Amino acid sequence: MLKTTIALVASLGLLLAGPAGAAEAKAKAKQKEMTFEGDVVSVDVPAQEFTVKSTAKGAVNEMTFHVSRPTSVKVDGEIALLSELRGEYVTVTYETIGSTHHAKHLHRHKKTT
Repeated sequence: MLKTTIALVASLGLLLAGPAGAAEAKAKAKQKEMTFEGDVVSVDVPAQEFTVKSTAKGAVNEMTFHVSRPTSVKVDGEIALLSELRGEYVTVTYETIGSTHHAKHLHRHKKTT
């Protein structure tokens, strides 16, 4: 009887912790998303990667991002090709998995003339 009660209590605890644990993991994943803004200096379409160079706050930084489907590239709501981004000013929302930066959202800023 005691073993059955302990097993039942343990199972109930796991059942209740499951949804909370999943929600917590999802919240942590969203917290890991960051943004990076700058000029696209190179695009490697076959590798599905692009590099952005930023000169924010007087420091020069470059980051390479991997694009996996279905990452969208939009200009004023219109879909654009990754190959069209070289030289454009973009904001990348990304997350880092291991040592790779994965682009989640990419926004190309409209050029001002």
